[in-house]
Amino acid sequence: MFLKTPEDGIRHLRKTPGGKGVIGRAMVQELAPLNFNEALFSARAIEHPWYRCQALASIVEAKISHRDALSILDESLAAAYSQREPNRIASVSRWPLRILTGLNENIARDHALRLVSIIKAESHGLRRLDGLAAIFVAVVSVRDIRELMLTEIHITADRCHGWRTERIMNNVV
Repeated sequence: MFLKTPEDGIRHLRKTPGGKGVIGRAMVQELAPLNFNEALFSARAIEHPWYRCQALASIVEAKISHRDALSILDESLAAAYSQREPNRIASVSRWPLRILTGLNENIARDHALRLVSIIKAESHGLRRLDGLAAIFVAVVSVRDIRELMLTEIHITADRCHGWRTERIMNNVV
């Protein structure tokens, strides 16, 4: 498909699940502080699981004391888990896991352990390291989870080489 103008590109993007997800996530982030229920309805309508996960997490972030915060984060993580690629699951889970870590360390620990087992199935070393780093960033404030993550990160990093490995490790540090 040949796109003649930037506007053609934007129109085309708005027709794809990913493009709709980007737009939906942005709408939810604007709505969340103003109208919780409308934001939740809009987030649940996002087809693409990556953007639905992020949108749901952003609602809780806007109103962390909401009585349904834990169940919405669980829904957000379910969207992440619905993806097929281990790296994508681990990477997007960073959003809700970071918030969950501040609300309930035990539930966060359970999800972190599940995510580690998922990302260990990633055959590509750099994608595995990137996913582990994403989980690490989310749980860095909890000592025992952080220690587990650092062990997994070091094991994986020792098997990887190149500038991307160094960049990921610099971010971890």
